[in-house]
Amino acid sequence: MTRAHYQFLADFINDYAQDLYLSPSEHVILATRAATVLVGTNPNFDAEKFYCAATKDLARDPQEPQEVA
Repeated sequence: MTRAHYQFLADFINDYAQDLYLSPSEHVILATRAATVLVGTNPNFDAEKFYCAATKDLARDPQEPQEVA
């Protein structure tokens, strides 16, 4: 897979979560599971960057540690 594929999937997950009004925890679970599954698809895949892109519209509390795949 290429960077464009990963970006498409991350954008899709982010938009999907917003469109369906998923709760923040559901959004995090979806993004984390996707990142976990994609880890072995390309040696250059960065799960942390993917997770951040897939949750870019998720409201973040600066006081809480961020969950990363």
